[in-house]
Amino acid sequence: PQNNDIFIIDINMVSVKELNLYKIAEKTNNFFVNKFLCGLQIEECVISLISCEILRKEVLQLEHKLVSFAADKTLSRILKYIDKAPEENLLKILKVAEKYFTMYPKENYEKMRRAVGDKDNVYMQLAKNILNDVDRDLVKSMLISLGIHAGYFGTKTVRAKRDKYNCNIPFIILFDPTSACNLKCKGCWAAEYGHSFQLSLDDMRSIVNQGKDLGTHFYMLTGGEPLIRKNDVITLASENPECTFLI
Repeated sequence: PQNNDIFIIDINMVSVKELNLYKIAEKTNNFFVNKFLCGLQIEECVISLISCEILRKEVLQLEHKLVSFAADKTLSRILKYIDKAPEENLLKILKVAEKYFTMYPKENYEKMRRAVGDKDNVYMQLAKNILNDVDRDLVKSMLISLGIHAGYFGTKTVRAKRDKYNCNIPFIILFDPTSACNLKCKGCWAAEYGHSFQLSLDDMRSIVNQGKDLGTHFYMLTGGEPLIRKNDVITLASENPECTFLI
């Protein structure tokens, strides 16, 4: 959000609309907010703020919660809709997505349309397997982290930071929780480094927190065998539900 911009969930359409916070008095730091969240009215409230930075952080956190909540409810309906006629309804959804999610290149949508129409496409087969075999709450969590936090919020942050620091910001960050592995596969470079190199849980937390500040919400854990650190990996993922971790 820029200054006092905020996203509000429309009570009827469950869509995102950009509105402004209303300033109660020009000479104070109080702001008046009247919000609706998917039919649930949040009472009019006054937020006392010490500085614009506090306002920015509070608004950003609220924006994420509002959009994530609405996305969860909307995805439940979308997934049920896809189940009725997967190929046909996926094409309809892509058409709507292309209209509203303009941060993605048009050629990406065209590639996805071709994939939907190709029964032999491996990515389409993977998508169907995920929809059929993976718990729906997990599917929704993954789609929200990739589509909303990484794709929508992350893209805006990445572009802003890229301009600010005049450098590329990665969409995905790779790191090795450990160099240790219970196997020694021929051709794998990990065995060359031995089993002693480790990132502490706090090290991994720092990587993810710094990445999120730059707009990166997608992480690939390599190694070694990352699941040798299974407990720490699960802790890291549970602490960052807005991120996707690929092993």
